[in-house]
Amino acid sequence: MFANLNNVKSNKPGILTAVARKLKLAAAVAAVSLGIASISQAAVSDVTSITTNRYNTGITTTHFGVTGQWATATPANVYTTSYLGNVEGVTSVTTSAGTFVPSGVANAVVRRYKGPNTDILWYRSAPNANNGPTSPTQTLDSIEATNFEQAFSANNILVGTDNLFTNTNNPAGNNTNVERLDVIFGSGFASASTKAFALFDRGFTGVHDKVKVAAITGIDLVTGKPTSYGSMLTLSQGSWGNTNLTGTQDYVVVRRNNDVPNDAYHPSVWLSQGLGGVLIPTSDLATAGTTVYGYSIFAADVASPNPDWTTYPTSTQESSGGLDAIGTVALVYTIIPEPSSLGLLGASAGLLVSRRRARKN
Repeated sequence: MFANLNNVKSNKPGILTAVARKLKLAAAVAAVSLGIASISQAAVSDVTSITTNRYNTGITTTHFGVTGQWATATPANVYTTSYLGNVEGVTSVTTSAGTFVPSGVANAVVRRYKGPNTDILWYRSAPNANNGPTSPTQTLDSIEATNFEQAFSANNILVGTDNLFTNTNNPAGNNTNVERLDVIFGSGFASASTKAFALFDRGFTGVHDKVKVAAITGIDLVTGKPTSYGSMLTLSQGSWGNTNLTGTQDYVVVRRNNDVPNDAYHPSVWLSQGLGGVLIPTSDLATAGTTVYGYSIFAADVASPNPDWTTYPTSTQESSGGLDAIGTVALVYTIIPEPSSLGLLGASAGLLVSRRRARKN
């Protein structure tokens, strides 16, 4: 369900709620003060910086005797994997268009074709952890995600997916059967240049994966499945995310087969990379004022946003399906008015109060 400015979800109460109240006040005053203040118009643009809020949930898990998956680790390797229970949520993103803050959290749903039900996640290594293919203990910074949906229906840059849409031929065997990722706000909201989605990818600057996105413009209220889309936006490889937002970090890629009951995530690959992102105004995906119910993310080899994902290619190579998305895809962001606009809005509010008082005399 879309969370409006009266009901902003935050991993730490009070931080985003205060921002939301300011936004609500500004919007209310602007509604009765047309022409006095203006808000920057956004466009698809690289994220140049983010702010985050880090905290510990107190939920830690440890798995013993976990075998490695072939890649850097062979099945002969046995590990103890420990999850420290931390969450680091995005509290703002800044682009050339301005600064945006989270104003709603959706449900994320992966759409798969028939076959092995495999999840491949990456986790940031804990600070000073001695992780690696020969280390018997792998210490991961994040809370453990039970599946893709949990990882994405939250706000946490310490976890994400590896090769989300890669169906075949990954040299490390990191292939999935995922065809689409849907981010769904049940009640919908009006598209606007001041409301945006942000997509982030783990990888090297200048080579972030090509991917396609489209706004969900119709939804089946019974099944929760999209029924129509706006136009499809293509992000080509290397064209986006060209600021390393977190610096180079160490990560561990893990995978499991969901068809195996209680299968633990098996360490597979160790790497050091950064994070890059792009901000996509909802009005760039659907005409301003159109009701949208979220958006979908597609592999680059999907020709059009057909609601029937079973028509998509099931042999997607990593070159088209290698998105390593982070666990913030389910957020929608709202722009913070510029300081000058807030000042004018405040002055306007003062005038309105004065006028109301004058009418009482």
